[in-house]
Amino acid sequence: MTKNTLLLTFLIFVFLLTACGNNNEPLEQIDENNSNDVQTIDQQDEKEDYMNRVINVGTIHAPPYEMVENTEYSGPGIEIVIAVLESLEYEYTIQDYPWIRNLEMMEAGDLDMLVDAYITPERQAFAYYSQIPYGIFPQALFTCSDSTITFNGDLSSLKDYTIGIIRGYSYGAQFDTALKDYTINFSESNNARNMFIKLENNRIDLAADNLHEGREIIAELGKEDKFVILKPYFDTLFSYVIFSKKKII
Repeated sequence: MTKNTLLLTFLIFVFLLTACGNNNEPLEQIDENNSNDVQTIDQQDEKEDYMNRVINVGTIHAPPYEMVENTEYSGPGIEIVIAVLESLEYEYTIQDYPWIRNLEMMEAGDLDMLVDAYITPERQAFAYYSQIPYGIFPQALFTCSDSTITFNGDLSSLKDYTIGIIRGYSYGAQFDTALKDYTINFSESNNARNMFIKLENNRIDLAADNLHEGREIIAELGKEDKFVILKPYFDTLFSYVIFSKKKII
């Protein structure tokens, strides 16, 4: 078994052990027996050998799963990837970029791996997903504590408000479609921190985020009393590590 095959196999195994106890099938799996999904490792003749270069891993500050402080990286998403790479004796580097830049670099082949990505058709065009998700994350709407906005689960009911989103994020098929169809009004930010600052300053009416990331960012800002979470949550999504098709095959 080559080290490239071992990398994929080990990642699948580790992600199985660390999945959140969900018994449902992931949204989509890579069928390693289907050549339409993934080339075999034997077809590597014209590709770079992983052993001869540094593996470039992209991430963002998305606590509690990926945390960046100066040049220190922590959180279960990052630590799983580090454990796998070090056990296989790969050299690696981790860099944090705005999410949209991470995606652009993955598509260009400038990153080998990206931590914590939801499935979208656009991303599937340039990336492979780990077969098992490492997390299952509710997607929530946040608003200011003094707001009178309510949510009944129907996104179109929010058409009179502006929802803050993070540039390049996916929030699930229903929400993404509403964005593309302009069913809802939105304002983009480069990261969650900036989005919640905009919310506090009344530049937007609502903010959409992973429930746990949103809570952690609010705590980092010391603004726990400034925001509330609306229910119901509008989606629940599986999160994966993804691999650039330009590098993994």
